[in-house]
Amino acid sequence: MISTLARDRAHRLAVMTMVVALISALLGAVAGPAGAEITEQRRGWWGVDGLGPSSSTNVKSEVWAIEQIGNTVYVGGRFTHVKGGPDLFDQPYLAAFHADNGQWINWWRPEINAPVFALEASPDGSRLFVGGEFTSVNGVATTAFTALDPATGDTDGSWPVEVSGAGVTHVRDFDVEGEWLYIGGSFNRISAAGQGSVAYRAARANWSTAAIDHVFKPVVQGGGVWGIDASSSTDRVYLAGRFDSVNLEAETEAVAYVDTTTGAQVPDVEKFTRNDVRRNYAHDVESANGLVFIGGSQHYLNVYRESDMTLVKSHFTNARGGDFQDIEVVGDRVYASCHCSGYHWSSDELQLWSNRRKPDGPKTDISAIIAYSAITGEKIDTYAPEFSFSAGPWAIHGNPSDGCLWIGGDMRTIGGKSINKMIRTCDETGPGPAAGPRLQPPLAPPVSCTATPSGSDVEITWTSNGDDGATSHVIRRSRDGGPNYWAGSVPAPTSTFTNTGVSSGTYTYTVESRQGGRIEGPITCDPAAGLEVNVISPALPVTACQATPNGNDILITWTPANNGNDNATTYLIRRARNNATNYWAGVTQAGTTQWTNTNVTTPGTYTYTIESRTGTSASTPTPCTPLDGVPIP
Repeated sequence: MISTLARDRAHRLAVMTMVVALISALLGAVAGPAGAEITEQRRGWWGVDGLGPSSSTNVKSEVWAIEQIGNTVYVGGRFTHVKGGPDLFDQPYLAAFHADNGQWINWWRPEINAPVFALEASPDGSRLFVGGEFTSVNGVATTAFTALDPATGDTDGSWPVEVSGAGVTHVRDFDVEGEWLYIGGSFNRISAAGQGSVAYRAARANWSTAAIDHVFKPVVQGGGVWGIDASSSTDRVYLAGRFDSVNLEAETEAVAYVDTTTGAQVPDVEKFTRNDVRRNYAHDVESANGLVFIGGSQHYLNVYRESDMTLVKSHFTNARGGDFQDIEVVGDRVYASCHCSGYHWSSDELQLWSNRRKPDGPKTDISAIIAYSAITGEKIDTYAPEFSFSAGPWAIHGNPSDGCLWIGGDMRTIGGKSINKMIRTCDETGPGPAAGPRLQPPLAPPVSCTATPSGSDVEITWTSNGDDGATSHVIRRSRDGGPNYWAGSVPAPTSTFTNTGVSSGTYTYTVESRQGGRIEGPITCDPAAGLEVNVISPALPVTACQATPNGNDILITWTPANNGNDNATTYLIRRARNNATNYWAGVTQAGTTQWTNTNVTTPGTYTYTIESRTGTSASTPTPCTPLDGVPIP
C-alpha cells in the first residue's frame, strides 16, 4: 500500500539528522539502497508517535505510507504527533520532512481528521494524492480521497474526483501507470463534478485531467483492495487484498489479475494459489522486470513469472514470522516488510502453512524487512537489519538516485538504537540525498494597500493574503516620478506603517512581502496614480520683539526668523495687563514687522508676546522687551 514514486525545542532539533546506514556488505552485482554496513545513528532524530483510532483496521502501526517529491518526504498513517527526540508536536495523520536531513517541516500542516493509508505523487510533482479513511480535509468534508498541493498542504481545488460508499469508505493504495491513477480500497462509487458511476473497490482516473474511466470496472466483491499495481510491461492490473472474489471468477479470493481496458479477468494464466485454506488475504503486489511479487497472510511472499503467472520462488517465514505487509521496488531490488522475526526459507515450490515448522531449504535470519532481487526473485542474504517492533513496517519508500530507503511502521529500535517509528537509511557508498532545493513556506504579496496623507505624514495600510508566510513587509516610495526607494520595514503581522516628515510632492508607495531572502510583490498602493502631498511647514518664532510707548500708543516691532523665510502667513500679538491673562490684541499679515496698540489709556503695566502663524498652527510665543512691561500712568 505504498506508492512507487514516491517551535522552542523544535528549532533546537532542526540541526539533528536521521542519517543511518543499514547492515550489509557491498552487494557486487546486486545494487540498490542500503548496500553498506551500518553506522551509528544520531539520537533524538525526527519521527512520529501516538496512535489514532481507525474504523477499518486493528493493525496498530503509526506509519502506513511514505512518498517523496523532490527533497520532501511525506509520511501518512495513524500517528497523532510528530516526534523529535523526546518532544511531541501535534500533527496527526500526515506530515512532511526534508529528505536530506530528516527534519520535520513544521509549517506544512494540512488538517486531516482520520488515518492516511496511501500517498502517491503525480508524475509531474504537482499533486500529492492522499487516501485513507478520513472524512474531512482542511476543514472541508472529504471522504477517503483527495489531492493536495505538495508545496503548501492546501487542498488542490482543481481535483474534483471523489469516492464514496461501502460502509467505512477508505482508500488503501494508489499506483500511477501512464496517464492513469489507479485507486484501490473499499468504496462503491467514483465521481467528479457531479458525474459518476459505480465502482467496485477499484477504479482509475486520469491523474492530469481528472477524467474518470467509466469502462474500467473490475467487480471486487467483499472486503477491500489493499494493494493495486498496474504493470508497466503488460496490459494488466494486479489486485491484492481482503476480498472474496473479482468478477465472480473462481480462485480470485485475495489476488486477481485483470486487464487494463475493462477490468476483466486475464485469461490463460495460472491463478493465484494460496498456501493455507483457513486464512487467505494479500496485502500488497508489485511487478517489475517480468516478475510479480505478492505478499500476505500465513507468512508468504511469492514470486511469479509475469508471462504466465507460474511460480518462480516461494518465500516463507517460520512460525515466529508473520504476514508480509508492504512491497516496494527500488531499482533492481525489491524490499518486503513483515511483522516477522526468526527465520526465512526460499523454495522453488509453494511453501504451505502446514509445513511451517519444517520448510524446505536453508534458513536465514530476518527482522521486519527483507531484500530480494528484482531480476531473479532470490533473497539477498547480506541485507539483514535488526528492528524491534510489534506490527512491523507497513511503509517502504526507496529512491534509487540517492541510495536511501525510508521505512515506517511501529518500530522502536534498529540495531539496538531507539527510533521514532520511522527511519531513513542510506548506503554509505551512495550519493545520499541532494541538499535542495527544499520545500519553502508559502509566501504571498498583500492583497491591497492604501496611502493616506495626514499633514506631513503618510499612513500606509495593507491587507495581507491570509497566512501569507511573510516574516516582514517592506514599504518603498517614489517622489515626483523618481526612483523607488526604501521607506521602511515592519515585522509581520503588522499591517500599517507611517512615513513621517515628508515634503510636498506627488508620492507613490508599494508594499512587498518578505521571508528571509525571498520577496513576493510589490503591489502599488492606492492611489496608484500618486498621492499629492502639500506639506505646510511650521512657522518659525520671531527672533526679537520690542514694545515701545509713544504717548497713548505702544509700538510693537519684531525681527522675523530666517531673514524673513519663517513660513509665517500672519503674526498674532497678545498682551497682558498687570501680569493677568494674556489676551488677543491684534494680528498682521506676513511681510510686516510692526504693529501699534493704540489708545492705551487705562493705567497699568503692559506685557506683550508675538506668535508666527501658518494655517491653524502657531509657533511658540516670543515675549517682547521690556519683559517687565511698559508702564502706562
